[in-house]
Amino acid sequence: MSTSELRLFSRREFMRSSIGVVAVTATIPSFLDRTAMLLAGPATAPVASALRDGRILVVVQLSGGNDGLNTVIPYPQDGYHKARRTLAVAADKVLRIDDQIGLHPNLAPLKNLYDSGKLAIVQGVGYPNPDRSHFRSMEIWHSAEPENFVSTGWIGRMFDHTCGNQHLKEAPSPTLGVSIGEVLEPALRGNLGIGVALRDPEAFYSMTQLATQVEVETGTKPQKVGPAAALDFLRRTALNAELSADRIRRSVRGVQSKSPYPQEPFAQGLKLVAGMIAGGMNTQVYYVSLGGFDTHANQKGPHERLLKALADGIGAFQTDIEALGQADRVVGFTFSEFGRRVAENGSGGTDHGQAAPMFIFGAPVKGGVIGGHPSLEKLNGGDLMFHADFRQVYATVLDQWLRTESDAILGGKFDGLPFLKTARA
Repeated sequence: MSTSELRLFSRREFMRSSIGVVAVTATIPSFLDRTAMLLAGPATAPVASALRDGRILVVVQLSGGNDGLNTVIPYPQDGYHKARRTLAVAADKVLRIDDQIGLHPNLAPLKNLYDSGKLAIVQGVGYPNPDRSHFRSMEIWHSAEPENFVSTGWIGRMFDHTCGNQHLKEAPSPTLGVSIGEVLEPALRGNLGIGVALRDPEAFYSMTQLATQVEVETGTKPQKVGPAAALDFLRRTALNAELSADRIRRSVRGVQSKSPYPQEPFAQGLKLVAGMIAGGMNTQVYYVSLGGFDTHANQKGPHERLLKALADGIGAFQTDIEALGQADRVVGFTFSEFGRRVAENGSGGTDHGQAAPMFIFGAPVKGGVIGGHPSLEKLNGGDLMFHADFRQVYATVLDQWLRTESDAILGGKFDGLPFLKTARA
């Protein structure tokens, strides 16, 4: 194997192998030497002072473009039922919020949160000049940059700003941000290298073993390739991953879940998040994804199952963190890269649209509906028009919950939305 092939192999295996924990960065992580001792310490190792108040954000990504019109349903409107002859949910089945909108019947756990004042519904969320490409639209949501192409995510920039301004003697812990999955979500990418991707800390596969195996099988010795050797990249990555995995294992082993979770990946990911929160991890942002929302054909059954998975997972998670005594620390929100078109297509599905609702959940949330449902009469080329910029949600979370300067991260000032209770002193 040539050096160039080894370099490609190392990065490919690093990004896509079925390991339990990896730390993801686009370049060779030179910060690993400085973080090794920090990671080896307790799960509550010192971090920047701005992160010490213990507040946690859980981001839930609905990948593929969730059909918001069948999620938050304008059930009394004739236009809804006429546009969706086979997909419309019958008015008597809808979980009514008020006399204008209701939730899909499979969202009963979210309706329970709404009724208890722990769920806010932000209507008509989107951004100017919307893009119907999955890749570009998700990139916009991850970066919070609708007009520019950037390599960092909004959460990664938040860590860069908050930790970078602390002038820490030690590098901040990579576990301040945890993404449930095999690859770090782009929203967490920043210049400080904070963030690990986690699938199962107990099934961790050592990348040190991978590096050794490559060296034995190929006879390749560490060689300088640019700023570092390919094998050195693997070993440095392995050090960070193994230490992160050990820290997470130690945090969750002593935690017993107080709520039954469905036996499917999304809910089990949230169960792991609850365990890390109760186990004393210093993580400030957790990121969990649920995929499959690109429902161009035969939407009814698959979308119903996805909404049930979403609601059952969040419902179990909220019950669990309340029983574990952690609920006052946690706020979460859901988003998708876009909604679907108002009219169903000829294949029993819906095509890429624009505006869609977001759910904000948690004990610190001020429940209610924010904004009216987008008009079914005044459409933008067959799509619901947005009236709330998604960066308003981000700005509210950054300013009022995570207590950092949103304009420094989002590149401008965006009006906040009233979905949080009065901030604690």
